[in-house]
Amino acid sequence: MIMRGSGVKKGVLISIEGIEGCGKSTLISGLKNDLMCEGRQIIYTREPGGCKISEEIRKIVSSRENDDIAYLTELLMIYAARNEHIDKVINPSLEKGHVVITDRYYDSSYAYQVGGQKINPSILEALDSWVVKEAIPNLTILLKVPIETCLERVNQRGKVDRFDEQGVDFFMNVQAEFNSRAKEDPSRVVVIEGTQTEQAVLEQVKAQIENKVKACCMNG
Repeated sequence: MIMRGSGVKKGVLISIEGIEGCGKSTLISGLKNDLMCEGRQIIYTREPGGCKISEEIRKIVSSRENDDIAYLTELLMIYAARNEHIDKVINPSLEKGHVVITDRYYDSSYAYQVGGQKINPSILEALDSWVVKEAIPNLTILLKVPIETCLERVNQRGKVDRFDEQGVDFFMNVQAEFNSRAKEDPSRVVVIEGTQTEQAVLEQVKAQIENKVKACCMNG
């Protein structure tokens, strides 16, 4: 796992994580309506995606037509999208002192590619040293919801992508990897019980973000 280096970022980077159907989209929609960080602009983005080339890569890796893509090919494409995302969106925004909130980031790669697809984590660690570097979240929110509930929500959405169609065992492994990373880095990863009401989840996450932004201001 990457640990924060000595570089000081002017902005604040926050990632929202969890398996499909955990409520990330609902939470982020609520944050867009209610969250305010005094004196700072809030940039909302996502992975894979966030900028032109990364969004094109997202179309490829999420398409149901590409369900035979090799796992390593998929991983490298996701990191290519991440490199572009960091270069074009995340780092420039942080340099301007903005708060960047991303729907998924590198923890998802470990959860899905290591936990779900069983790729050797040393490959991701090597890629992180080249791509992520110092662009490490100040705070990661992990929404925890029972897998059965998440899959039921996904089925109710109707339109699904390649990842939505994975089975229960796959998502159990993904969830387990998310939980493992939270335990390894509790100062960064905050687990929020996602079965609460939407408003309760929103208020808890807002408080976490506001406190982190204030702490970063005091420390930097």
